[in-house]
Amino acid sequence: AEGAVAGAAAGAGLSAAAIAAAGIVRDSEKTKKPRKPSKLREFWGREKYRVIFLIVFFWVQVGIFFYGFLSNLGGPNIYFAMAKGGGSMFNLNCSLVLFPVMRNMIS
Repeated sequence: AEGAVAGAAAGAGLSAAAIAAAGIVRDSEKTKKPRKPSKLREFWGREKYRVIFLIVFFWVQVGIFFYGFLSNLGGPNIYFAMAKGGGSMFNLNCSLVLFPVMRNMIS
């Protein structure tokens, strides 16, 4: 009955503020349930720091590749420069693997 009254009040040209002031509530507004967060929001809340780390790590790898590539571009051919860029990335990755390994070797 109240939903019909709200519809009639809206049809009569009353503004939303006037309907709210009169305390008229639509049926759909009374039965609203809290929405469950989407799976993407749940994932972002749980894994945001890992995703940010992977994005930064990716761009560091791209930067290291282009540093090695561009610094050796005047070599014998383009494949030499590409190999040097890949080697630069490999050097960075191997140095990052050495951190946890050396901690175990020292102790």
